[in-house]
Amino acid sequence: MCCRYALRRRDLARAAEKLRARLAREADDHFNIPPGRAIPALRNGTAGREVAWLHWGLVPHWAKNRTAFDTRLANARAESLAAKPSFRDALQTRRCVIPATGFYEWETRHDSGQPWYFHAPQDEPLYFAGLWEIWAAPDGALLESCTLITTAPNALMRPIHDRMPALLSADTCETWLDPRILQPETVVRILQPAPDNALHAHRVGVRVNRLAHDDVACLAEVAPPAEQLGLGL
Repeated sequence: MCCRYALRRRDLARAAEKLRARLAREADDHFNIPPGRAIPALRNGTAGREVAWLHWGLVPHWAKNRTAFDTRLANARAESLAAKPSFRDALQTRRCVIPATGFYEWETRHDSGQPWYFHAPQDEPLYFAGLWEIWAAPDGALLESCTLITTAPNALMRPIHDRMPALLSADTCETWLDPRILQPETVVRILQPAPDNALHAHRVGVRVNRLAHDDVACLAEVAPPAEQLGLGL
């Protein structure tokens, strides 16, 4: 799963430029973004590619009320997208790319709860595969929401967590966003675990556990616990 990530304004701008998406408003740096927030996503709009701010936590168009979902569908498993009623319509025509500077995962081994930060080796933006949806409230108000897709872990992630975000390259972003591709099997096949050398990772402090902390200090590397020194963990 992926439930927190960081995004610097420079990386949003770089992603928008790389994928030729119109960026109509500036964004602040954020280092601890959780589900439930409005997050920027690159998608196909009526006038071409655009950066839209979407509620992170997909609400299916057929949902009777928002509260039953809200952040429940912050993630979607790549392996079951085409079969799940919540995602299969969006998979066909409402795909998006969610840019990031890096993301966090919490170590599940030994119930340590140790947070780790993952980022590109050259600090290039990351591109998460996502889906978006429109939900209409009973009063007619519209909510645009999104989910972040996950895959099985790669070798770097496997000792820490059993899921990871579905990361796209610049080339696979083009395929993912191509509105001419309507066949689910064509786009699902690009949702693979990231290459083992695609990310760097380091431990960070428990400061990131609190949503009130949203500053660059969340990214600071910390030493491993004493019992893990010398074990190469």
